[in-house]
Amino acid sequence: MTHSASRDLEIAAQYPPTTRTVWHTIVICFGALLGALLFGSVWQLAPDGLSAMSRGTPYWDFSNLWFGSHLALNGHLDYLFNPDLYRRALRQTFFQSMANQEWSYPPSMLLIGIPFALMPIGWAYFVWTMGTIALLLAALRTLSMPEEDRHAILISSAVFINAALGQNGALTAALFVAGLSLLERRPVLAGVCIGLLTIKPHLGLLLPVVLLAGRHYRAAFSAAATVLVLIVITAMAWGPGIWVDFWEKTMPMMSSIMQAPFPQPYQSKALTVFVVVRSWGLSLPVSYGAQAICLLAALVITWRAWRPKTGYDENIRLALTALLLPLSTPYGYIYDSIPVIVAVMLLRSSRLSCPIWLFALLWTTPLIGILLNSRGVQLAILIPALAVLWVLWKSRRLVAQVTTS
Repeated sequence: MTHSASRDLEIAAQYPPTTRTVWHTIVICFGALLGALLFGSVWQLAPDGLSAMSRGTPYWDFSNLWFGSHLALNGHLDYLFNPDLYRRALRQTFFQSMANQEWSYPPSMLLIGIPFALMPIGWAYFVWTMGTIALLLAALRTLSMPEEDRHAILISSAVFINAALGQNGALTAALFVAGLSLLERRPVLAGVCIGLLTIKPHLGLLLPVVLLAGRHYRAAFSAAATVLVLIVITAMAWGPGIWVDFWEKTMPMMSSIMQAPFPQPYQSKALTVFVVVRSWGLSLPVSYGAQAICLLAALVITWRAWRPKTGYDENIRLALTALLLPLSTPYGYIYDSIPVIVAVMLLRSSRLSCPIWLFALLWTTPLIGILLNSRGVQLAILIPALAVLWVLWKSRRLVAQVTTS
């Protein structure tokens, strides 16, 4: 037996399964409690009816999905591409004192939002929140993990934060998880999920590499066909000009928001290398350069992990890709971090045996991000980066142990 293998046995003896389970349970409950408290604080309303914490509606970003789809239904599509008109109409519908919001989604998001725009916003928010969490649970059931781990993910701080902000993180996490976990068993359905993830295209930067490296050509064709169908349906419903407006108006607007000098209100929820470098007062070229290096590294690691016969099992591949996700994009937020929570649960039950200190850091990443960001210290992104390095190191050790045994 090698020295490293002996050391692993010593550590396992110090923290037997029962002890590790107790510590995991404490960490899970701690994260759930703080997440629930944060959710509750969003619904503490000021005298003007807005959330005292966010200074927006308590539905926050869901009000964009609901209202933007409502505008499209009522023939005011042009408002989506004119921030001044959009904000004026939004304040006339909700509250005059609410903070600035804008429509930032691709036109295909309207296909998801319109059914909710037919309901009163309160009911729509409830159905949206519970429905997307149900989809997340369905996606988690495609993974090989204990049922209690799936339920733990549903009460994680990331899910509470996503619900508190009326965000779509549960939906995009469901598409991400199902898209990767079904590649071997249901490649066409996996491709559909990956294609639908283009409602938030920056969350899928690594997925073409996954499909190419793993030779999942049926899934790739299915994903491309899904994207094409979304484009055709939206063009038929609202005219092809809707996509021209998205590229010529929405994309530049969102780029200008992302590139604004630090600090900005939205950056309090950011979780990217790009924003970290901006917070240091460095220039846009330097910030983009740092992000490009991280993206390139993420692409290389993803390629190596998903090639056939590399020694990575399905769960470790998915966990590694989920951890690389926030490192790959300059436009990522804490409410998009549910895949990180899924990753730590996969690592917890994997042959890598995630240590409790790393489990605790990953499980509370959304809370740590909010705490640090509120103080102008944009360093929470280092947690998934550290986890990626640990997975690569631990996997290499296991391969070496098998080779020498």
